[in-house]
Amino acid sequence: MSLFARLSLSGIVALIGLVTVAGLAFYGEHSGKEFATALDIAGRQRMLVEKYSAEILLGDAAVGTGTIDRSHASNRADKTAGLFESSLKALQTGGTATLNPATGEKVEINEFGGDVPSKLSASQAAWTSLKNSAPEAGDEAEKFETFYANSESALAAANGVVVALLDMQGAQKSRLQATLTTAAIICLVLLALSQFDLHRSVVKPVRKVAESLDVSAERTQEATAQVSSMSTNMADASNDQASNLE
Repeated sequence: MSLFARLSLSGIVALIGLVTVAGLAFYGEHSGKEFATALDIAGRQRMLVEKYSAEILLGDAAVGTGTIDRSHASNRADKTAGLFESSLKALQTGGTATLNPATGEKVEINEFGGDVPSKLSASQAAWTSLKNSAPEAGDEAEKFETFYANSESALAAANGVVVALLDMQGAQKSRLQATLTTAAIICLVLLALSQFDLHRSVVKPVRKVAESLDVSAERTQEATAQVSSMSTNMADASNDQASNLE
């Protein structure tokens, strides 16, 4: 591996870690918005169950009193039922749900897993029982009692959807936090390994070269000293020979 590749390894690791963390953060934000939308719809479903029950009972109680028209109350209940069923279908299969028919406000949601589908099925069954048991004017009190009991069951089933969504949201947050922590640890380990590899491949060889240069300098000094000593000895010997000749 070239020196440039080794030097850039730590940067590559840091970039990969940054992209991973940013991607997970974006996913967490997007998922959080989806859960917020689904929880808003599920919360409205609880309100729609109560509204539908009240409209049915109000219409029956007001028949003949002149305070409300029976057909008008029935039409309002039908509209409420339509809102509940469209939002329930959107939660079950993903799609468009109408939040406010007056303003035409709609939202897009995705299908959820976990315990949410079973809770939605239970809410669907409870809602069907509620609609099928809707009393009419002149019915016996027992039918009104059955409708009221089914209304309570439908409300409890709608609450179950909210709880399932909250549980799933909490579990997803925990998994996301664990994934982010793991990704950060892996990036730190890889970065540390790249630094170790850089130290082993670059710093150590440079240090060895420097040490060898120091050794060479010492040997050069020793050789110079030896040559100087030999020159001095040779000069002394020449002087001695000259003295003897004289």
